[in-house]
Amino acid sequence: MPEYRVIQGELVAQNPARGLIPFFVEDPALSQLLSRRYERSPVGVIQNALGSPTSKASGYFLARFSQDVILQLMKGQDYPPLVPCLRLNRMAYIRILDAVRNAILNWSLKLEKDGILGEGMSFTPQEREVARKNARELGPVINIINIDNMVGSSIQQMSPGANQG
Repeated sequence: MPEYRVIQGELVAQNPARGLIPFFVEDPALSQLLSRRYERSPVGVIQNALGSPTSKASGYFLARFSQDVILQLMKGQDYPPLVPCLRLNRMAYIRILDAVRNAILNWSLKLEKDGILGEGMSFTPQEREVARKNARELGPVINIINIDNMVGSSIQQMSPGANQG
């Protein structure tokens, strides 16, 4: 997991009367472990979530723990038991998108510097080979690079605030 996809959150619980309140775990090491999320969602899912009115208004996302973790954390609580979750800052997800965009931009600039231009949206066998060798640089960002004949294809990158009309 690339470091930019590790997000530090805040342990909270939903209190019916007060909304989100801090959720305390006595063991500092366990608290630290539970506060960390390894975000595996695809970029498209992250981008769609960032566009939701709820995330824009609140500035955060709530991540749920597995049922086993929830049950362990709820042991010993007074009645009514509160369900713990992890509050994650919306900006952490924006940083993920920025890191991916920057990695792709840097990689494409390196391809251009190496003479891989993809004239007419198709690539010579030599260009494909150089691109495959350079693709190792994107290992943590992109799992599969398949540069071949891209006739009839298009690549678009959406920036915050851009209109794709």
